Amino acid sequence: MRRICLLVGVFGLLLAVAPNALAVIPVAGVQPGNPSIRSASPSPKVVCLTRIVSPDSAYGRYRRKPRHCIFHDLGEIFIGATTYKTRKLRWPHWGYWKANGLGIALVSTVGPIKVRIRLRRPRTVCGERVFTRWKVRLRIDLPDRKWDRWRGGPISNCVS
Repeated sequence: MRRICLLVGVFGLLLAVAPNALAVIPVAGVQPGNPSIRSASPSPKVVCLTRIVSPDSAYGRYRRKPRHCIFHDLGEIFIGATTYKTRKLRWPHWGYWKANGLGIALVSTVGPIKVRIRLRRPRTVCGERVFTRWKVRLRIDLPDRKWDRWRGGPISNCVS
């Protein structure tokens, strides 16, 4: 019994593979070199605050893989524990659905401290595709553990 497998190749060609033959058939509507849907859509960005004017207002930018950023909890005032000022960020993974980062957070009561950041749940908000949820984990030096628990929730997602 002969088996025939159909595959769509990188260049939008239909490959019919049989045990003794290989046929290449162009697929209607798909042009060679046309990127797939996932690669055509850019990876999401994150809203980084650039300047805090008052507890009620701040300026921000959309950034992809930021090296430094001020993250902010959605719906909260722009001071204290609702903002995380970060530096020296590295992003080992920045994907279509989530991003994982490492860096330094500047904590007012302690000083610079290592931080892990996770961004997820990309949505189109205000015309931009941005991550809308986040988690942060701070490095602490306690005898029984090295990292604090994950904290997070909704993140600022629109620059006005």
